[in-house]
Amino acid sequence: MKNGRIAALSIALAAFGPVFSGSARAETLEVSNASLIQYAATSDNRVYLRNLSTFNASWLGCCGSYYIDLTRPAGQAQFSALLSAAALKGPISIYVASASVGGEVLQVGQF
Repeated sequence: MKNGRIAALSIALAAFGPVFSGSARAETLEVSNASLIQYAATSDNRVYLRNLSTFNASWLGCCGSYYIDLTRPAGQAQFSALLSAAALKGPISIYVASASVGGEVLQVGQF
């Protein structure tokens, strides 16, 4: 059952997640236990990731620097993958265009 859910998430991420080309640059944050990520789901249909700087000090601190946009299918798949990894206390990778600027999360996953 668990493998089926992970496979479904992988398919969703492949279908809706952005594809990085050689010209695109993204910064990655590796979190070994996704359940430690703090977040806030807000009325603007975003999930703000609050404490990413605790995993890597070069990333911006709390509270509204990085977000997942739930109005898009990709954002819904990203948040689902984050919650699944958190429930299993498993690892997750978070990609953003620039860790020093913040902004929308481009992709999440386990690689």
